Amino acid sequence: MTLQPRDEARRARRYGVVCLVSVLIGSAGHSMDGAPTGAAAAGRAGAASAKVAMLVPDGCRPRILGGFDARTRSRLASAFQLAARRLADLPTCSELFTRLGADGRQKLQAIRYQSVADVGGESVCGRGLGAAAFTTVGNLRTVVCPGFDRLDIDEAAVIVLHEALHGAGLTEWPLDRDAPNGGEINRTIRLACDL
Repeated sequence: MTLQPRDEARRARRYGVVCLVSVLIGSAGHSMDGAPTGAAAAGRAGAASAKVAMLVPDGCRPRILGGFDARTRSRLASAFQLAARRLADLPTCSELFTRLGADGRQKLQAIRYQSVADVGGESVCGRGLGAAAFTTVGNLRTVVCPGFDRLDIDEAAVIVLHEALHGAGLTEWPLDRDAPNGGEINRTIRLACDL
């Protein structure tokens, strides 16, 4: 079905309201990953919830294909929302994508996330290097690896942005000897996106 521009705008507004409501409901007493917030929470859990509880832009949910356990799905949603907020609010963050000729928010919303279990094994996850996710350069599919759910919210958002940059065309050493390595890419994201 092809949507007309007016239908697309109506759908985007409705989707934004749903995202806002889900964030507000999710932040009432609990962070997006289900951890308690407030006085009962450890300091970082409350800080993470406060970061995610801000208004998020339209399209705030990741496009998830296949099966994820609830904890990984929740961590991915929280990280995605934080990454989208940083792209919307920080010119230095969106500039990472602009340099590649891409719009960061559009690229982030276009990525499809799939569990490594759905693509046939853990070997795609960095071949034993402990990668949290994997994206082929220029591809819009990110494979989420075991252990992603154990990352704190900031680090998970760094990974979401890192993989979206690969989707936008960013290469990485050692496949490209002139490109930055994964650690350098992550440091750049942390600085530019305040994570």
